[in-house]
Amino acid sequence: RCRLKAASTVCRSATSECDLPEYCTGHSEFCPKDVYKMNGLPCASDQAFCIQGSCTTHTDQCRLLWGATGRNSDAECYQQNTRANRYANCGYTRATETKDAQYLRCDSEDVLCGRLHCKHLNERLEYGLETAAKLTAAFININGTIEVCRAAVIDLGTQDVDPGMVPDGAKCGDDKVQIAETGDFPILRPQNPDCVRLWTNWRPPV
Repeated sequence: RCRLKAASTVCRSATSECDLPEYCTGHSEFCPKDVYKMNGLPCASDQAFCIQGSCTTHTDQCRLLWGATGRNSDAECYQQNTRANRYANCGYTRATETKDAQYLRCDSEDVLCGRLHCKHLNERLEYGLETAAKLTAAFININGTIEVCRAAVIDLGTQDVDPGMVPDGAKCGDDKVQIAETGDFPILRPQNPDCVRLWTNWRPPV
């Protein structure tokens, strides 16, 4: 006959650095509710912060869009985000039948939180339908080296965030983190350091 697995048996593995595994309790056939580390904890060697169990850096997002060779462009590329146009901005409102799209200008201290700029060896976008994307490339001279800044505007519909923006949780300055194109980039810091110590030393049920 069927028996419950022993307490401390993993029933759901962690899916990322910011996720936590779940363990059988020994009293139920169901795996406990999915839980994850506190929002705002540093991850990816301090290049991002945990958000809802995920840890995504600028380069992670570039690889999602452009494939394995995708990497974050030089910080100088992000200075373009002060221009507030289709390919360089800190978010935007979509165009309607009666109104053109409105682009938000990044303040100079927030440029790393706006439109994502990548470099890669792939000639084609690997994310979504290319017909739903607008691509651009700019070339800048940095101390005699030509740096490429590639950006993509990807329309997935009115309910979805453009994946061509810097992803949620990516570090975009000292004490700054990107949060869903809000134009507001304060860092999310754990309010109780004791909680951080608790999950750091957490052990499964026995």
